[in-house]
Amino acid sequence: MLKFWLNRAYVSAAFLIVVAIGSYAGTIPTVPVLDSLIADSGWKYTLYWNASAGASSYALQTSTDYYFATTLFSQTGITGTSLTLTDSAKDTVIKYNWNNGYCYWRMNAANIYGVSEWSSVDSSFGAYGMCNWVGGVYGPSPGNAATNVSLPVTFGWDGPELQCSVPVPSPFFILQVSTDTGFSSLVIENISIYGTLEGASGFEEFFRYFYSTGYLNNSTTYYWRLRVGGGPWLDTFKFTTGGTSVLPVDGKLSKTDFTASNKMISYSLATPGPVEITFSDVLGRTAFVVNRKQSVGRYSIELKNCNLASGHYIVSFKAAGVEKQASVVITR
Repeated sequence: MLKFWLNRAYVSAAFLIVVAIGSYAGTIPTVPVLDSLIADSGWKYTLYWNASAGASSYALQTSTDYYFATTLFSQTGITGTSLTLTDSAKDTVIKYNWNNGYCYWRMNAANIYGVSEWSSVDSSFGAYGMCNWVGGVYGPSPGNAATNVSLPVTFGWDGPELQCSVPVPSPFFILQVSTDTGFSSLVIENISIYGTLEGASGFEEFFRYFYSTGYLNNSTTYYWRLRVGGGPWLDTFKFTTGGTSVLPVDGKLSKTDFTASNKMISYSLATPGPVEITFSDVLGRTAFVVNRKQSVGRYSIELKNCNLASGHYIVSFKAAGVEKQASVVITR
């Protein structure tokens, strides 16, 4: 009888070990990949994303700023790979976007083992539920395969045309510049490039875009691409700068640095890691925080995209052992 109970004890213990190992071996889902956002004239927004391996549910967040320092709307326990926003969510988004124009969204995935990292950020929806983008990007400069491009490089393009039944600001673009076609080694990422109105005809508005940077090097091949609103990345363009290369021998950025103006903050990372940027008002109260991990490269943030009230701010930058401060004035 004792042997019988000992055998049962061994079997039970073995079963618990197997269960424990099985639980330990479980993995959290992969990060969702956002697909698209469809809006119609009835203020109906449907978000689409690709399925994450191992996911049992998803969570959505929307925000008024690219870095999600604040959250406008959130929902968990979403199943499937699409979501049509409820009336309350649409109302929340519309109230913000009617005057400000843009909103950002991101997703994560969950199962019994945990929650994935947040997806990349996409945009935008709000007042533009009554608008249509017409056509694509025209006349991109530098053109594809351009050579001997002079520094500083000015990127320029026209379009798309915007057809609306209400007056709205120009759509904005995200610009990326990299030294590889997969954009794994970003040199520049600007998240909010707005156009200037070139003309209007009826409900059609035409915009022209420019972005100039002195962050590129001579005698170097770069790849650049654009995306508008919540759309996909557009075609990738290639160009090569002229002159004599000033890159270090290893081809990497030589230092981490930070600069600020009343319109934009810019910084470079020589090593990957966490970046913390804090905006404080004149009384020392924290008004806005950027806290994220980033790869080696050069980055810029337009201050009008940070959802800050007009006023005087101290900007504190911390990354890779470098700490700097700057004073900026924001006007609305």
